Amino acid sequence: MFNNQNPDKLIIVHSKETARYANQLQMIINNKDDSDSSIVGVKDGSVTTAVWTEKQYIDQKMTIKGSEHIIFIGNSKIIQEETYGIQP
Repeated sequence: MFNNQNPDKLIIVHSKETARYANQLQMIINNKDDSDSSIVGVKDGSVTTAVWTEKQYIDQKMTIKGSEHIIFIGNSKIIQEETYGIQP
């Protein structure tokens, strides 16, 4: 899923109330914390992240490629509609 040669794109979509958590998640993923002997979390450089508001997601969702991954953070009406039928 995540390899270093062609970094995967992860889009983090947040509600107004969860922007802080989306930004924290992005910082954790982008943290350069690997060493020569160990990988911490995801391998450094294997994932590129973008943090989008719900409006940005709605405006851009037709351009999202099937190879891109999306995480929704929050429980707003838009996020509920987009994740309908997905079990936690």
